[in-house]
Amino acid sequence: MEFFSKLLGTFTQYLRENVWDKEALLLKAAIKGTKDADPTSEIVLHVNSVGWIEGIQRAFYQYMMGQGVEFDLIGLSYYNIPYPAAGIPPQPLSFESFLQLCDSLSDESGKQVMVTECMYPSYVVQGIGPGYDGYSITEEGQASYFRDFIRALKGDPRFWGMIYFYPDYHVGIDSAWGATGLFHDDANEKLAMDVFVDALNSTEAEMSGGPKPFLLDQNFPNPFNPSTEMSFSLPKASHVKLEVYSIIGQKVATLTNEFKTAGTYRVVWDGRHDNGQPVSSGVYLYRLTAGGFTETKKMVLMK
Repeated sequence: MEFFSKLLGTFTQYLRENVWDKEALLLKAAIKGTKDADPTSEIVLHVNSVGWIEGIQRAFYQYMMGQGVEFDLIGLSYYNIPYPAAGIPPQPLSFESFLQLCDSLSDESGKQVMVTECMYPSYVVQGIGPGYDGYSITEEGQASYFRDFIRALKGDPRFWGMIYFYPDYHVGIDSAWGATGLFHDDANEKLAMDVFVDALNSTEAEMSGGPKPFLLDQNFPNPFNPSTEMSFSLPKASHVKLEVYSIIGQKVATLTNEFKTAGTYRVVWDGRHDNGQPVSSGVYLYRLTAGGFTETKKMVLMK
């Protein structure tokens, strides 16, 4: 990538003379046809090069605007998985650097930015690029990354919106897309899916850092056999205890007893005591204690 950065001027000159001049003609014709069919449509001009060649985005939009290409939104991709055909792995652009790029392009063009593609993996597979600083390649890291990403976008008027690529799950899905997807299988979503649901139901002030509650979700599945999953959200770093009790108040198991940073977490209970012995069928209580917050919910083990 350093090689391309040093030769950016030569490379962009080649693109202007051999690619962009022809592309500008095609784009103007396509935009005219689109506007003729639907005058209310908005045009997104997308350049897929974030993380490959520093500075190419600014040169592209400046050239297209200079050629009279009329568009409404700047479209940028942001992810760290290389297209195999490119043969060149991208250099991960930090979260802060990407936001700065979007802000500068928006200020220079007077247009909003649409994040046309974004993704982050929940586990490591071949073909996945390195994770971004501060975010692990885990399900929790994926959720934390997009919580911060959406908060930044939702609170900034220079952003029009974002599209997640690729959220789906299907049998036989490629391992890389499965890692970046938002579902474990046909019926169970990953933690990051909760982040997107929260974003839809939250105000800009809430997403951009307003006070948020501690949350303890109902376990799933419930009733269960042999194991179940409990999730909880922390608005701030706290010492967390998640414990299981019998219906008469006897402690059965301690699932979590440690300091955790803000974020959403999931814990699996396999229906056993701390000593490894299986518990009997019946109703159990699980209690979360964190940062002065305490909440208890019921669950049922059926064997």
